[in-house]
Amino acid sequence: MTFLLQAIVTFFLTVVAGNWLSGRWQQRNARQQRYHEALKSRYDRIDHTIQNFTKLAGTRIYRTQRLVFNYPDQNGLEAALSDLSISIKEWNETMMALEVSIKSHFRESYLSSLESIQESFSSMTNALLRQIRRNALDRAAALEEIGILRHQCFGFIRGMVEEAKTLDREMHFGVRVGYDSSGIRNWTTFDLFKALFLDLKQADSIVRPPSDFGSPVSIWETRFGIDQH
Repeated sequence: MTFLLQAIVTFFLTVVAGNWLSGRWQQRNARQQRYHEALKSRYDRIDHTIQNFTKLAGTRIYRTQRLVFNYPDQNGLEAALSDLSISIKEWNETMMALEVSIKSHFRESYLSSLESIQESFSSMTNALLRQIRRNALDRAAALEEIGILRHQCFGFIRGMVEEAKTLDREMHFGVRVGYDSSGIRNWTTFDLFKALFLDLKQADSIVRPPSDFGSPVSIWETRFGIDQH
């Protein structure tokens, strides 16, 4: 009887429990792989958005500078105006798709920043064209205005790049959840149990796979582990 009981327990542990644990492990790995692929696809779209904006803004700034540098030479102005007109057209044709992409992948504040940049470009271009038509362009002031706008665009791009780097880091190394009040809603039962015996001020952060937080939605939501379906 004892031998039979041992055989049953051994069978259960090696076959039933083993298969269950193996199945759970395979499901977890498959989930993490799907999540990683989804994040990689999102990261590629984010990178394309950054590259697209950088090219559009850089080209328009350069051609606006070229317009100022060619003033008051009439021949140079005509060529520079033509090139700038092409940049403005490309900017306007691309802007709706760019706005949708930024709204989809970044925080709401980035869309507001993009709208501010659009207004700055429009205001600066209109002012330059009025001054050129009146033959009253202040080149030094115009170049200073262009420099301010370049700095505004650079800050916008740098912010998007930092967001993308955060997503890339968490995609490969996991989401860091702090032992503090802001991270408590993302703790597991085991984390809560450990917290009973830890000095939270000195405790290390918890690092878990991004797939523990559900489907990837955006950089901001992925960073804080918001689960949305």
